[in-house]
Amino acid sequence: MKRCAIRLGLAALALFLVLNLVAYRHAWRMTHFAPAGMRTATPGKLSAWDKVKALVLGVVVPRPVVGEVRAEFPQPSRTIHFDARDGGKLAAWEIPAATEHERGVTVMFPGYAVSRSSLLGDARVLHELGWRTILVDFRGSGEADGSVTTLGWREAADVAAAMKWARREWPVAKLILYGQSMGAAAVLRAVAAEGVTPDGIVVEAPFDTLLTTVGHRYRAMGLPSFPFAQLLLFWGGVQNNFNAFALKPVKYAAAVNGPALVLGGEHDP
Repeated sequence: MKRCAIRLGLAALALFLVLNLVAYRHAWRMTHFAPAGMRTATPGKLSAWDKVKALVLGVVVPRPVVGEVRAEFPQPSRTIHFDARDGGKLAAWEIPAATEHERGVTVMFPGYAVSRSSLLGDARVLHELGWRTILVDFRGSGEADGSVTTLGWREAADVAAAMKWARREWPVAKLILYGQSMGAAAVLRAVAAEGVTPDGIVVEAPFDTLLTTVGHRYRAMGLPSFPFAQLLLFWGGVQNNFNAFALKPVKYAAAVNGPALVLGGEHDP
């Protein structure tokens, strides 16, 4: 009986160590962009064997690159660089409005693992409505410094830096912050934790908490969210020195005092 208990204990310990090792690798691969390679497809597009490989080895997320400003913007755009609070450099495009009398400035932030190029379609709409748009690369993506993402935590400081730059450039203009997914989370955190005061915000498909959205990824792979999501957030926080469990845009939203437009995505798996 005692020997059986020892074996069960050793088996439980081995399982615990394996789960933590896998979670550690997953957290690293999700928050540290690879210099090159083919990005792992979304869970719905993976075969059973590819899902097993992704679960064991982690996903591959290459560093997001910047494309070209499309010819559909006849007004001259420019690439700008400004300082992040921690001393790194951030990059952005500035695209003037299509109309002579601008309505204001919209500073735009992309989602996870994409560059400012992903914002061009939305920027086109705002451009035609008379808004000057600033399309920002977060840390680790495009032409910004670094190779690490914190999924909206430190990116909130990048939002604050972009806001500070825009206020200096256009001190009397109406200034709107626009974020997609992770960018939306960063915008909400910037308002709540960084003291950012825009004239309005647009948040497209924000997640409620990081724990919830990571849990969705595991369920899409056919696995329960517990304990995988909790372990991934724990190790991701340890690796990148932040409290991943405290990344809760749904709570940050209470700090928003101005006009806000929330765009949901109810069919997004």
